[in-house]
Amino acid sequence: MAETNDTVYHYSSPDGLKSILENKTLWFTDSQFLNDKSELEYYKKPLKRALDLLATERSEETSDTDANDLRGFTTHEDVYGIKEGSTPFSFDCDYEYCRYYMLCTAMDSDNITMWNHYTKNGAYRGYNLALDAVGLDAAVRRLDTKEVHLTHGRVIYDFDEQVQGFLSRYRELYQLYDQYDQAMKQEEYDYSWYGDPCDWLEEMKLRHVNERKVFTKNPAFAAENEYRFVLAIPNDFKGCPGLAKRYRMGDTGIVTPYIELEIAQPTEVFKRITVSPTVETELAKQGFIAFLRVLGLEGIGIEQSSVKLR
Repeated sequence: MAETNDTVYHYSSPDGLKSILENKTLWFTDSQFLNDKSELEYYKKPLKRALDLLATERSEETSDTDANDLRGFTTHEDVYGIKEGSTPFSFDCDYEYCRYYMLCTAMDSDNITMWNHYTKNGAYRGYNLALDAVGLDAAVRRLDTKEVHLTHGRVIYDFDEQVQGFLSRYRELYQLYDQYDQAMKQEEYDYSWYGDPCDWLEEMKLRHVNERKVFTKNPAFAAENEYRFVLAIPNDFKGCPGLAKRYRMGDTGIVTPYIELEIAQPTEVFKRITVSPTVETELAKQGFIAFLRVLGLEGIGIEQSSVKLR
C-alpha cells in the first residue's frame, strides 16, 4: 500500500496493553468482525464511481461491448466480491481463497478522537503503544511461511482519492488486458498457457477490490487518521511458529476470529507508551517502569498525553 509511515500508534485499554507487552504478541482481527459494519459496504460508493468513469473512457476508445459490461458490473456481485444477501467476505470464486485480518493503528500519537474510545465514567482510561512499522513488517517476513502476506498503509478518507485509487489500477489492468487480447487475436505469441484473458481480468479486478477496500473508509471518520496492517491468510492455513489462528469472545457476545502474531524481537517493534490525559502520570510511569523491567523491555519509553482537557 502506498504512503507508509515509520511510527504508528495502537490505542488500547489498560488490560489490552498489558496483554500485548506481557505476551509479546499483536492481534489482527478478522475484517468481517469490525466494530463498524458500515465499512463492509461503504467502499462500493467510490468503486461504483470509478467503474462509471472507466466505462465512459472505454466507450470512447472501443466499439465493443466492454463499456456496457463495466456499467453493468457496478451492481454485479463479482465486482464487489460479495454475493447478494450472503455474509460479507464470503466469496463465490475459486481463486478467492483468503481472509483479511487487520491491526488498526493511528498516525497521531495524541489523538483526542482515539482517546475518546477509552473513556469510563467520564475519565480517560487508555494508552497507546508506538509501533515501528518497518520492524513489524520485518517480524512478519521472518515467519517460516510463504502463505501469509502483509500489506500496510494509511486509510483513505477523501472520496476523490478513493475513486482515483480504484480507477488507476483498473486502467492498468485494462491496458494489460487489451495488449494480451490483441496479441492472442493476432497469434503473434502463444499465450494459451495463460488461460482466457477475460478470466484473468476478472480475477485481477476482484483481487484489486479486495485489497483496496480495507484501506477505504467513510470520510466521517477522517479524524481518526488511521493506519492499517492487513494480513492476507489462506482459509486452509494451519498456522506456523509465531503465528496462530485464535478465537475470542467479543464485547457483543460474538465469537471473533483473530490472528495472534508473536513479536520475537519486541524492542524492534514496541517503541513508546503514551498515557491517556487523565491517568495519573507519575504513578502510571512508575508502575510501567517496574512492569517493563520484569519483562526485559526497559528500552520502551513512557510519556504523558499533551491533550488539554476542558
